[in-house]
Amino acid sequence: MAKKIKSDLSYILTANELTTGDVVFWSRENSWTDTLAKASLISNDETEAFAEIGTSSERANEVVGAYLTPVQQNAAAITPVELRERRRVKGPSIAYGAPSFSHDLAA
Repeated sequence: MAKKIKSDLSYILTANELTTGDVVFWSRENSWTDTLAKASLISNDETEAFAEIGTSSERANEVVGAYLTPVQQNAAAITPVELRERRRVKGPSIAYGAPSFSHDLAA
């Protein structure tokens, strides 16, 4: 979970749920949630403690790939700063089990 921390931003702790692979966030209720709006906002001073929560959850086989990521917050929503995280929040860009396209090369 070594990632350069920028002091002027808030952070969230994110991971993937071990059994489903769903994107999850550490919540204000001190548990994992799949709802970004319930994510606990983490200050720069709290990053080490929350990184340890992620590590402990990985050891307990609750989640995989836990890490802190920067976010911006306004009155309406929490928004991840990085494009990768904005994509993860929205979920897959194609439907799971969607038919694949094939080209008939014999035609």
